Amino acid sequence: MDGCFGADTRAAVLGLQGCTRISVDGVVGPDTWAKLNHWARSKSHACRREGAGRSRESPPRR
Repeated sequence: MDGCFGADTRAAVLGLQGCTRISVDGVVGPDTWAKLNHWARSKSHACRREGAGRSRESPPRR
């Protein structure tokens, strides 16, 4: 994490918003923060897809 809101972060935010059925606008407002916090505490990540959340530089997990 580098504090920059780049293309990968934007894609992740848009994906989370679409998956959780909140406004898909790429803005991390109160609704997005609430969903993100809930998702981070959850043991089940229903929206998670293979490869989601990995940067292009990260090797695949095995």
